[in-house]
Amino acid sequence: MRLRKEPGIQVKSPEQIARMYAAGQVVARTLSVLKEAVRPGITTAELDSIAEREIRGAGAVPSFLGYFGYPASICTSLNEQVVHGIPSPEQALRPGDVISIDCGAILHGWHGDSALTVGVGEIDPADQAMLDACAASMWGRDRAGGGREPARRYLARGGKVGARFRGLRADPRVHRARHRY
Repeated sequence: MRLRKEPGIQVKSPEQIARMYAAGQVVARTLSVLKEAVRPGITTAELDSIAEREIRGAGAVPSFLGYFGYPASICTSLNEQVVHGIPSPEQALRPGDVISIDCGAILHGWHGDSALTVGVGEIDPADQAMLDACAASMWGRDRAGGGREPARRYLARGGKVGARFRGLRADPRVHRARHRY
């Protein structure tokens, strides 16, 4: 039986923060390359191959590959898939699709993890409005509502957020230096 809980906040040294930042930069660069690669006809498996090449090329290891048996380097969720979809050679992107890509990398024992959602070519205006409202809320472009006002305005105009666009909370175990490579 455990009598002690882990501390809720783990204070990091400047060196640890620099390592975390470096791992995050690997993920940011990989997502940037993937964003440029998204186009009609490319498969989610091809995106996964690109991601693995970029991550390993940076001297890092894909966080997701092998994690509890996960078979890929990224998670790809297309349209109605909620989150953590597995890339597939049979899943080709089509114009108008909306894809979310979750990427993680371990560099010198530290995890970087982020995701992005992009349209494939021209997407439905309602989908674009929802993506724009979410981005504005996330980046706090309207601080009057605590950063959430753009999303409130989107919903007030009749916008809908259904299962297609819901996310799940990340497993905190992934974000700690639980396993080292």
